[in-house]
Amino acid sequence: MTKPNVIEMHDITKKFGEFVANDHINLDVRPGEIHALLGENGAGKSTLMNMLAGLLQPTSGTIKVNGQAVTIDSPSKATKLGIGMVHQHFMLVEAFTVAENIILGSEVTKAGGVLDMKKAVKEITELSQRYGLAVDPSAKIADISVGAQQRVEILKTLYRGADILIFDEPTAVLTPSEITELLNIMKTLVKEGKSIILITHKLDEIRAVSDRVTVIRRGKSIDTVTIEGSTNADLAEMMV
Repeated sequence: MTKPNVIEMHDITKKFGEFVANDHINLDVRPGEIHALLGENGAGKSTLMNMLAGLLQPTSGTIKVNGQAVTIDSPSKATKLGIGMVHQHFMLVEAFTVAENIILGSEVTKAGGVLDMKKAVKEITELSQRYGLAVDPSAKIADISVGAQQRVEILKTLYRGADILIFDEPTAVLTPSEITELLNIMKTLVKEGKSIILITHKLDEIRAVSDRVTVIRRGKSIDTVTIEGSTNADLAEMMV
């Protein structure tokens, strides 16, 4: 029996007053794929994914996670459903350590409600080794590189049990070598059974890691195509 799609967004519309940001958009994501969401800035990609992450609610339409219709009315509901979002602008506390940032809001406690930092650091170290996310749990966020901060954001979602990861323009702030490293991390994540949605407008990155791509233009879903069966010219034409 084929597994259901991990995500199905059907006829999703999002209005802000009179402005229609998403207009009857359809998106399906298969288990274990890297699915790119391609479009120009302002096409409505982040708005769509913010609904999947529980930061916004659709005006109309349905969302299914692993074949079940769901209402994602908060980020904590998205977390419970196994959805994690790595935002373009990191949500990290600079004065805290890597480990403190990762467990923030999901603290492990011992008897008497005491924070079990030793257990948390052990779990974080295991996750970082499994997924090739090199971080020092004791380092302060203010002292580590942008690439390392992004790895902390990814570990935050994995620590909370995410199986579906959304990356919002993740390479915008990275150096070329950090970009290569991130794309390798994505490949490792899907090998380990995760599914990824990659929001981007960079065709070369899509070609390097994605299986399929859904193009969004002016708030509408234009088409979903396989990477192998489409050229950069095809994708660029759909975008504009």
